[in-house]
Amino acid sequence: MPIKEIDIVVKDEGTADEIQVRIGHLLCGFPLGLTSVNHVRGLDWRCRFTVNEGIDVGFRKIAELQSVLAGEFDIRLVERVSGPAAHLV
Repeated sequence: MPIKEIDIVVKDEGTADEIQVRIGHLLCGFPLGLTSVNHVRGLDWRCRFTVNEGIDVGFRKIAELQSVLAGEFDIRLVERVSGPAAHLV
């Protein structure tokens, strides 16, 4: 089962709108899109990424996404929302 959604919590002093714009520029042509940014606490923001329709994404692409984001943000947490490990409870 391929990964469909993933949450990444980043630390940033910006607003949700500013974070969306910055991440949007980083993800140009990437197979995942940013679907929401929600404030968690303090400077932490939960960013939900969803795989583009018709594309299968594995862990290698998630690692690449983290690498791209780490150039701009401090990553606090990475959590699969839907995909292989999310269903093993």
